[in-house]
This record gives sequence, C-alpha cells and structure tokens, in this order.
Amino acid sequence: MTTGHSVAHPPISGGTIGVTSHATAGEAAVWERGHRDASYDGVFWVGVRTMKIFCLPSCPARQPLDKNVIYFTTYQKAVQEGYRPCRRCRPLDAAGQDVEKVVCSAEALVRQPTMPMPTLMEERGVSGQFVHRSGPYARARSADVILTHSLKSPLGELVLGSTEYGLCLLEYADRDCLPAQIAALEKLFGCRALPGMNQHLDRIAFELARYFDGELARFDTPLEIAGTPFERAVWECLTMIPYGNTASYSMVAEQVGHSRAQRAVGRANGSNKMAIVIPCHRVVTTTGTLGGYGGGLWKKQFLLDLERRYAAKLLVQSV
Repeated sequence: MTTGHSVAHPPISGGTIGVTSHATAGEAAVWERGHRDASYDGVFWVGVRTMKIFCLPSCPARQPLDKNVIYFTTYQKAVQEGYRPCRRCRPLDAAGQDVEKVVCSAEALVRQPTMPMPTLMEERGVSGQFVHRSGPYARARSADVILTHSLKSPLGELVLGSTEYGLCLLEYADRDCLPAQIAALEKLFGCRALPGMNQHLDRIAFELARYFDGELARFDTPLEIAGTPFERAVWECLTMIPYGNTASYSMVAEQVGHSRAQRAVGRANGSNKMAIVIPCHRVVTTTGTLGGYGGGLWKKQFLLDLERRYAAKLLVQSV
C-alpha cells in the first residue's frame, strides 16, 4: 500500500457538520416513496407550491408534479410558510387540531418571533404534545425499522441509515442511486426506512464531525454490513488501508486472493453503501490517478487531500 426529485443543497465550506433543518434531499429520497401510504402520515407533510396547500402523504387528491412539491418536517413549518391545510385530506383533523387555531399560532409567531412555536400553540389551545410527537416516529423507536437521518458536511448533504444493530448506510444525498439503495436495504432487512435517530446515528454524526475537522482517523461506530462474500472481503480490506494512504485496485485484488479481479474490486467499491467509513476513496489506479468514485471525483480528491493534510498530526497523537 502506498501513500500517496428532491431538494438540492450546495456544498458547505469549512470543516463543520450539522443537522439540516428543512426537508432535505436525503429525507425526500425516503419520503417520495411514502405517497399514498397512510403509515407515513405524521412523519412528513407534502406541500403543493402552485396551490399553497399542504397534505398528508395519503391524500387521495391528484398527485402534483414533482417540481411543484415541497416536503415539510412539521405541519407548523408548512403553516408558517403560508401553506393552508388541504380541505380534502384535512391533515390536522387526525391530530385533533383546530385549523384556525394553528393558523392563528403561525401568524402570532410572525409578530412574536422570539417566542417558541410550541408555547404559542399551547397558549392558543393547540395540543403541546402533538408538537413533539408523530405516530410513526414514536413507533419507530421500538419497531424493526431502518432509521434515516441527514447531515450537512463539507461535501454536501450526507444521508445516514441505521438498524438497531449498527450503521447500514452512509451516502451522498445527490447520488441518483440513493432511492434504489434505500429500497434495497428495506428489502434486505425486511423493514421500512423512516426518518429518526438512534445511538448509532448519534455516534457517527459525532465521529464525522471530528473526521472532517482532522481529529479522527478511525471510525468506531458499529456497522451492519450486507454483501456477497467477495464484496465483504474487499470492504474489509479497504478498512485496513491506513489513513492518509492509498492502495491500487490490483493491490486490493491480490489482498483478497483474486489477483486478476481488479474490475470486480471496482464493482465492489461501487456497491459500497458506507462512503468514508468504508474508505473506497483510498483506492486508486496503479499509475496513481484517481480512477472512479460514485460520489464524484472532486469528493474523492477532497477526502484524500484532507487525510494527507492531517495524517502526520494524527500519527504523532497516536504514538
């Protein structure tokens, strides 16, 4: 080994990483598949830009064009942005909320921007419990489920997924294959993907922040890896490439006992659903050029440059 159709978010400068506040590209990738599915009611709300209304995912009305859809993480956010409840699916009725009281609360927030939304709502007779609770989110804590979460990073939005046993997804939100990857994980594990958090997602978020700040060379978040025996062998080999170093496709092939399987190694890299943590970005061609990278070559170069920049410092700290 040698040294060597969703909401868009631009890359964020600097080394910090944080939670996204609106319906993110990663959330939209999960939620787009929840249309007409009542089990997603209360997980997110669908806004129709052309009509300025918001609906339940299960709304029986004609589905709008993708370009006219916006996703909201809470119904309060929809109301604050000027969207009114759909008269057909009546998204507030199931929660026992009075439409006019909710709208009044949003208008009051404009006049009193420093007062928390839950306080304003409770003062106006809107259930404070519902402000913090939605059915599928609550059930997700105890059910067999893949929890998904989005983070902002210097490389743009990252989408994380985790079962109760460990991290099973870390992908770039702008990849076209993301919905298919999530669907494949649902099929593999036999459960649904829903937005949420658990201890593994908390841990990887913390470790990613340290990684991008040049303070972490090795991830310790538990992983739940699914793949063919050959893919798993390749991925295990990737985790053995030292931070700040690279290895060629042919070297990885030799390491897993298939010296002529460079193309298969490349395909295994492409099947890796845990970017950065399983560092397929450290695999380059025999001539030292970048080769391929599903997330985009500029991201691969960014990661290699970051690791080379901090490798010496982290090596000294580990001694």
